[in-house]
Amino acid sequence: MTIVIIFSNAVVTFLGYRYDGSVVSQNFRVGSEVFQTFYFDEGFDELLYAESTTSSFSMDNLVFQYIDATSVQLIDLEISGPEQVFEDGSAQFTATAVYSDESTADVSNLVDWHLSSDEYATIDMSGLVVCGGLDYEGVFGVSASYTEDDIIVTDNMEVAYFPLLWTYHVNSLVGSNANDGLSAESAFATIQCAIDSSEDGDIILVWPGIYTENIIYDGKAVMIQGTGGLPVIDGGGYWAVSFFNNEGQDSVLRNVLVTNSYMGIFISGSSPTISNVNVLNNMFGIEAYSGSEPKIANCILWDNSDGDIYGSEIRYCCVERASEAVGEGNISEQPMFVNASEGDYHLRSKFGRYMPEIDMWVIDEVTSPCVNAGDPEIKSFRGNNALMGGESILVRLVGRWMRAEERGCLKEILTKMVLLICSILP
Repeated sequence: MTIVIIFSNAVVTFLGYRYDGSVVSQNFRVGSEVFQTFYFDEGFDELLYAESTTSSFSMDNLVFQYIDATSVQLIDLEISGPEQVFEDGSAQFTATAVYSDESTADVSNLVDWHLSSDEYATIDMSGLVVCGGLDYEGVFGVSASYTEDDIIVTDNMEVAYFPLLWTYHVNSLVGSNANDGLSAESAFATIQCAIDSSEDGDIILVWPGIYTENIIYDGKAVMIQGTGGLPVIDGGGYWAVSFFNNEGQDSVLRNVLVTNSYMGIFISGSSPTISNVNVLNNMFGIEAYSGSEPKIANCILWDNSDGDIYGSEIRYCCVERASEAVGEGNISEQPMFVNASEGDYHLRSKFGRYMPEIDMWVIDEVTSPCVNAGDPEIKSFRGNNALMGGESILVRLVGRWMRAEERGCLKEILTKMVLLICSILP
């Protein structure tokens, strides 16, 4: 006879009857595993009771399962599969039978599969879960039961369901608002069209270009993010970007230039996230009212004629008017753009910067104070060290991208280039 036990750590004495009715005892040290199997002497036929040398040990902690030691029997079932599934997707779950001799078998096509709810998905006889098109998150249970030789074993697990997040593209140069915006090739022409088409959680990628429009987030928790360069939002003398519909921190503006506006960014009764944004050449930069608590970091506010920031704290920003910059890590030093008058807002760096328009690696004599001066707790969308303002400093070396501000000294970079050139020269 074999006994499988769930236990607390202890030394346990099992007492039982022999076939002839006499009492026999056997001692075991119970280890730290969740399950442990004890093999008794041949004469041990029926368990009478168990006692422990540990006073905290109790029979209430024991669960016994009798197994014939001469045969292999089913003792457990384990199901496995992804802990997350997504809208309109599918996922395969498997079931594994566990036997007394520690062997296993795939029984995925033999078990009875069930879901705790069919609201999010369905499951077939093989364990294939097919999700529906719900646009909200949820949790459901996947369970299975298996019977063999009148022994029934079960298992279950929780699975989280998530709707798909759409990514929209905007390109003022080649896009059209008649497109669906779901790829770079079918981009919208305006940012507002993308906002109007989006839902909470969506991402709006804005490609380089000039966007003369007045953007309203309309209460949506979406991320608007410049990509492939620094897109320009030109407010045309009005409000370039507005948050006034109770937007929260999931309403995000990143990596854009806001310019030529009466007010670059207007916030009222909202708390959006604004990072790596250049707010330049406006009448007013950023202003917040009515209890707004925006999260503003890694921005450059410069050449705004009547004010840079009002009504909000900011962190690790470069602000022309130092007296307005309330918050940790702010500086008030010339940002050292490459050529702001010609629209080149890359930051100068003696460690080098890549100029994609001429496919050249350029070394500056100075480094902008904004390089490596951003919030250390915030990683940019490229994953590089925090940088103030829009568009990271990149260099191209040996056919691959690398970040100059993270690569250390210029000498090391130049040495690698020289070695490479020497290796290919005849």
